[in-house]
Amino acid sequence: MKLFIEVIPVALFVAGYFFFPDLPAGWVESFSELIRVELTVGESGDRIYFATAVLMLAMLAQCGILQGLRSLNSTHLAALVIVWVAGGLTLLLKDPLFIKWKPTVFYWALAIGFLASHWIGSRTLVERMLSRSLPLDNQRVWQQLNLIWVGFFVLGGALNIYVAYEFPEDFWVQFKLYGLALGFPLIFLVAQVLYLAPHLKDSGPAR
Repeated sequence: MKLFIEVIPVALFVAGYFFFPDLPAGWVESFSELIRVELTVGESGDRIYFATAVLMLAMLAQCGILQGLRSLNSTHLAALVIVWVAGGLTLLLKDPLFIKWKPTVFYWALAIGFLASHWIGSRTLVERMLSRSLPLDNQRVWQQLNLIWVGFFVLGGALNIYVAYEFPEDFWVQFKLYGLALGFPLIFLVAQVLYLAPHLKDSGPAR
């Protein structure tokens, strides 16, 4: 359920982007008045602005739902702020570069936070997040795992901006969902399980 809620804003962003040219003129005009940004019906160049506004509203709704489920955390709030800043600049200046940079800024901000936790506080962020569910007593393994997460965020941010600059916009929009939101995290999860397997076996039950 929570995973579904997490992915919904990106899925709506993609849907808004590709379905915008076929939307009824009345819907587009009403939405334009709502967000106070002029959108031309059937104009493919306006797809990114419509999709950006949809993403901003969807992220706001997502945080409201997660708050109701008592699952809202600081990462969700950080993502909301970055989306609204990047999205607001995209709509205000009519420049999609800001929303394209949003995933990279978010990922790299997380990378900095996770890396800083090696020296700030008594435990790394990964250990604080996962210590209740992972029976790891080896501090060195926790630190290594935290660095793996740092690498994941750095690579994710780099992949996003590479695709944004080197590929057509519609390809980047699809990559945002199928690559960054679904495929890349799944690959990382599998790799993390493979890395942790021998350490979990050696560590015994959690105490």
